[in-house]
Amino acid sequence: MSSIKIIKNTLDSFFDEKDFSVLVIRGSWGIGKTYFWENYVQNKILKKELKQTAYSYISLFGLHDLLELKSKIFREGKLLKSKEKLKEELKRSSQNENKIAEVIFDIRSSGQDFLRSLAPLNQLARYFPQVKGFSPLIDLAEYGLISNYLICLDDIERKEEGLKIRQVMGFVDELSKRKNCKVILILNEKTLSGQDLEEFNKYREKVVDLEIEYKPTIKDNLLKVFDSKDIYFESLLNVFQALNISNIRIFKKTKWSISKICSLISTCEASLQEEILMHLAVFCWGFFNSENNLSLSFISNSIKETTWLSVLSSRDGIKGWTEEEEEWSHIASTLGIFPSGYDDCLISLLTDGYLNEKEFKEKIDEANQKEQIENTRIKLHEAWNIYTDSFDNNLKHLLSAIRGILEADLSKISLFDFSQSIDLLEEYKEDVNSYVYKYLDIHAKELANADPEDFSSVRLIKNTLLQSKVEELREKARDLNINDILNRIVKNEGWGREEINFLSSLTENEIYEWMMSNPDRIVSKIRKGLLLFKGLNSNNEEEFQKYKIIADNTTAALIKIAKQNPLNRKRVKFIYGIKVPKEEV
Repeated sequence: MSSIKIIKNTLDSFFDEKDFSVLVIRGSWGIGKTYFWENYVQNKILKKELKQTAYSYISLFGLHDLLELKSKIFREGKLLKSKEKLKEELKRSSQNENKIAEVIFDIRSSGQDFLRSLAPLNQLARYFPQVKGFSPLIDLAEYGLISNYLICLDDIERKEEGLKIRQVMGFVDELSKRKNCKVILILNEKTLSGQDLEEFNKYREKVVDLEIEYKPTIKDNLLKVFDSKDIYFESLLNVFQALNISNIRIFKKTKWSISKICSLISTCEASLQEEILMHLAVFCWGFFNSENNLSLSFISNSIKETTWLSVLSSRDGIKGWTEEEEEWSHIASTLGIFPSGYDDCLISLLTDGYLNEKEFKEKIDEANQKEQIENTRIKLHEAWNIYTDSFDNNLKHLLSAIRGILEADLSKISLFDFSQSIDLLEEYKEDVNSYVYKYLDIHAKELANADPEDFSSVRLIKNTLLQSKVEELREKARDLNINDILNRIVKNEGWGREEINFLSSLTENEIYEWMMSNPDRIVSKIRKGLLLFKGLNSNNEEEFQKYKIIADNTTAALIKIAKQNPLNRKRVKFIYGIKVPKEEV
């Protein structure tokens, strides 16, 4: 039997048992205690299974005193019986108990009208001096009419200082014993402290008849927010189980956040979608959980420093290792969560309520390309297992698996994996030229921009057709103009070996001619591109010399421009920081 079913059975027994009047539902913040109770009681009301006269739900959040609580119980009451039965109970109550109410109002004649008139009169009494004196009498009359109620007092731990726990517990005891009421107390016991906790523990044994710890499973609560048929339901369940969180409010915030990115990640690889949702769920947990030790700020900083080595490395004995760092290490290890380029976009969605869709799309597209390559590599590895995992004569099966991957995933395979795949096919006399041409057509741009050393240092290309065509593409890439190279450096705020080799191969005159062609964003390209290498050091002497060549040729080209006229001299001096002696102008 599920824990929820057990709790429902306990509540049913509570209502059937005449000797039980006070029941406590306790549990952590945000796990749905109130949600569960309201569903339960509304179902009982709908089926007309309650014997009480009225039902009052009162949150103690913000309440300052006992009088306010007493008055609110009456005014918030919802009738559970007919008018006729109510009149009978009011009459009986006034005869047996509250003679003051009978003197002030003729309950037997006014009946329901009396109930209707009390609430507005009470409000008037609080603001108008001429009726203010009646306020205590009205409060007393209201309280006198409370009998045989079902009362739920929620958020007890969130009351104001003026309202003491001992007052609340004493009041509950009076309601149950003198007013024939059934009282439900809902609270998060863990948030009580100091005098409040001491007083609650002191009176609970005397006042409380039954206690229930509402502790639904993570899956139970997740199903209140998400549909089990959602493609990402199981992924989220795994994440929240790892975080040990069942807070419905956090689940709702996570669902809202997912709605903002769902359409943007729908075309990504399934594995990447799962990864993005995992990151988002962890960020929501850090941002929306007030009881969490790890803030979103801490998680944001920590995830940037998380690597697979840091996760695998033992932290035992490290001086200054905090509880928060230890907890994050455990979470990162359990979930396998590592930094990604899209993290800042997700964090901004939570902190600012705004998603930079353009930047987010760029980041996930980049991540998706890598994920596609990785997933294809996994498929190739699985195909390779056909060869390694048995001594069966399954060559046809192996070659068929390789061909299937090349035909289905040619756009997602790296040059290294492609080269090895066609090498294997060629070894068994298969024609691979069509694969080579298709691959080159799909990957022409990235092959042209790739650094030759990045591939050849791992493995040389054996296939002569692939080798020659890749070389042709790279030769064409060397003909790229300076504008393209500088665009790349400025955009990426960095450079690779190819950019350095290209710029250092340019002459002073070539740089001068480019400057005189009036390219767009010339200031940015010179200052954040060419002049970036001025005074730049490197431990590699060869690399340092290339930096110097770029800077010297750029300076010489600017001086050449400065000598053309006084205005250019001024431009070169104040925009680019190059001083030209007057005698050289």
